[in-house]
Amino acid sequence: MNLSKRGIAGLVLIVVSIMAAGLIARSTDKTSLYWVATGEIAPGDRISPEQVAPARLFLPGRSEYYLGADEDLTGTIATESISRGEALNRSDLSRESDYRLWRLISLDISSADLPYSAVKGSLIDIYRLSEEAGLGAELVLESVVVDAVSEGNGISDRIQIVVRIPLMQVRPLLDAYATSRITISSHLD
Repeated sequence: MNLSKRGIAGLVLIVVSIMAAGLIARSTDKTSLYWVATGEIAPGDRISPEQVAPARLFLPGRSEYYLGADEDLTGTIATESISRGEALNRSDLSRESDYRLWRLISLDISSADLPYSAVKGSLIDIYRLSEEAGLGAELVLESVVVDAVSEGNGISDRIQIVVRIPLMQVRPLLDAYATSRITISSHLD
């Protein structure tokens, strides 16, 4: 293929314009790499490398509140629920755990008493169903973090839910669980 001087000049102009566009785009890019959750993270979870990934974000005036991808997350513990795709806020993480005073409690309940929205990391309210309560339901615990939900085996309608609660609330929950039917609702802010 023979190119004339005009053809060569045209190709050079095209290549130069593409390179210039790339340089302009790179110079105006104000995004930075930050850590973002790849799945739901519950309060008390120790952050592992599988739970986070770097992502380019533009956070004008707020960048100091979030963890950059160049910062070490080893040993940090979530103090709040973090949703999938959410950038890790410094205030939602701690190096020291006050979760030594927390316990994981497993409850075996009917699938009819568990909303579909109750998944790992979500907040729920736990009620006791009793004849003595005026409306038949009494609030036992509010804003409880779901640590895990395991589906039944298909033979039974029972579901196992593991909740993370402060040590001081273990006794009231177990008392309610032992004496009444327990039902769960999604916590609404």
